[in-house]
Amino acid sequence: MLKRFLVLYLVIYLSWPISSLYARTLPAQMQQAVISRHIKVPAPAANALPGTASGDFVRAGAASLTQQDNTLVIDQETAKVLLEWATFDIGSGSTVKFNQNPEDVAVNVIQDARPSRIFGKLVADGQIYLLNQNGVIFGEGSQVNVRGMIAAAAKLNGYDDLASISEDQKLTFLQNSLLDVIGDGKALLVVDDEAIRELGEENLPRIIVEKGAAIHSNDAPVVLAGPEVENYGDILASNSQVVLAGGRKDFYLAVSDNDYDLRGYLVEVNSGSGSERGKVTNAGSIVATLGNVTLVGSEIIQAGEIKATSAVDVNGSIHIMARDQAKEVGDFQTLARNSAYWSAANFDVARESTNLKPDGVTSSAGLVPDPPADQQTNQRPSTGKAFIGREGGSVTFAPGSVTQVAVQDLDHGKLTPLLVDHGVDPVAFYKQSEAQQIAQIKKLESDAERQFRLSDHVKYATNQSLQRDSRLHVAGKSIDLQ
Repeated sequence: MLKRFLVLYLVIYLSWPISSLYARTLPAQMQQAVISRHIKVPAPAANALPGTASGDFVRAGAASLTQQDNTLVIDQETAKVLLEWATFDIGSGSTVKFNQNPEDVAVNVIQDARPSRIFGKLVADGQIYLLNQNGVIFGEGSQVNVRGMIAAAAKLNGYDDLASISEDQKLTFLQNSLLDVIGDGKALLVVDDEAIRELGEENLPRIIVEKGAAIHSNDAPVVLAGPEVENYGDILASNSQVVLAGGRKDFYLAVSDNDYDLRGYLVEVNSGSGSERGKVTNAGSIVATLGNVTLVGSEIIQAGEIKATSAVDVNGSIHIMARDQAKEVGDFQTLARNSAYWSAANFDVARESTNLKPDGVTSSAGLVPDPPADQQTNQRPSTGKAFIGREGGSVTFAPGSVTQVAVQDLDHGKLTPLLVDHGVDPVAFYKQSEAQQIAQIKKLESDAERQFRLSDHVKYATNQSLQRDSRLHVAGKSIDLQ
């Protein structure tokens, strides 16, 4: 009898689909909620390519256009260029290539009454903006390889009518950084919130990365922004940042070049006075190597995989910020250290993100207290105004989702005796911030006679920020999500 039972058990076990043993699945009610809101968009014709607006499609700067078979090539001749398109569809058999220098930026404004549908290949040597107020869909099988990209269901603030753009506007666009607007307290990207309220939820402009779509950036951020942003595909940022931002009115971006804990942009959103708020869903894979992943919006669902890797002198981080209605609060230099952001380790859940609970359920209970003073970091842009979200939202971590930072830390066991050997007081050294410690080590490293190498004094660990037991790990401690 026992033998027969064991044979039956093995038959059932071995015939069970292997994928079901390892797949990360959502609760049935959450699967249905995600699927019901996710609207499939039909693919364009396989040979589809972008169509230019009437007249000269170059509104500022200089660029030329050539087409051979199913490949469209844009040769950029100035550091920045503003292009206007009637449509920006790429079929599964088509390729669009931007020939640029690495620091070049091409802003593409798409005047299409439908979402742009990218199902083929999109390649850029520099950074590109894809701005379609009706949304952008990265379809199954699409491949995006760029230095950096901003894709938004929004328009560039101050550039409403490109056909009649003034010479002063052209000069401002070409000579100034696009992010300078943040210093004037203005949003970089804006949405017509009244228009989208009239559209209704079913027709809401969205940025969607379908399952089977792949987006890869190298050294510059990938930013996806719109009233709702959904990722079911694979997004990889090498040495940079991935941002998913959900908002229904304004998107504020600020450069964070002096922030050791964040590579890329600080981002805030504002959905205006309406009752509906921005939403972000990740049910795919987001990976930032030596960089940052930021999810910001009033409602956030993390049902997939988010990973960031960290090197000893370049911090990896994950920011999940459930907040909306950004508010200007003054210059960064005048703010208290913990007024906008803080990070106890390499994983940061903003204090406004108060609605967290395990097992895919939301709650109004607080998540984490203020960190100790010695663990607070000064995460803010180097210049400009400060914007903070002032409304709490909700974050749902689905059971089985992965939110993880791979950390590379200084190995104090190896480092301390060497500090003494080189005349450095270990007590004073460890009282410094990690950034100051690294700077001091690099100074020692630059002394050729001492042969002091930073890479010899690091250790590796994985910070499994969210595990199946729904515990958040911060600075080596586990905090229950109550």
